[in-house]
Amino acid sequence: TTVEIPDVINGNIVTAIGDKAFAESNLKTVTLPNTIKSIGERAFFSSKYLHIVSMQDGVKTIGSYAFASCEGFADVFLPESVETIGENILKDSGTAYIQGVPGSSAMKYAIDNDISFTPTSADATPLTVTPVRANDRQTYTTSNAGYGAGYIFSFMPYENSTYKITVTASIDGYLGINDF
Repeated sequence: TTVEIPDVINGNIVTAIGDKAFAESNLKTVTLPNTIKSIGERAFFSSKYLHIVSMQDGVKTIGSYAFASCEGFADVFLPESVETIGENILKDSGTAYIQGVPGSSAMKYAIDNDISFTPTSADATPLTVTPVRANDRQTYTTSNAGYGAGYIFSFMPYENSTYKITVTASIDGYLGINDF
């Protein structure tokens, strides 16, 4: 089931998703309007088929356990406007991860709660780390670093944000990129 929450119901602007509003529902996809300011505690709790919640900039608060126990949940983009995030919003939601703007409350929450985070622009477009062939430059490649695949990484930063990127290489040839 797909639901698009309207921005106005009976002449009233919809500004919140109440506590347990869609708990244990069979929803698969939910689109929230830009009028939503808060998502209540356990708003989508245990909606086992829920896969996508699309929210707009303007959401300021996400209540505790809002998306907890949603087995099919993949990821959630938390807009830059989010200021307060309750505890355990993704508890027992499989491999769900958070997308958001680097330096935002979403990123801080993900780091503090050991949840995977994907950096995006403000419109939810993923920022990319792209391998670029570097054999024609003086850099750390296979020939002068000992191990590696002969690649460097280019990164397009988001506006005036600051990034620390650490690239590590293991003996098995895999590269890890940490500390966005």
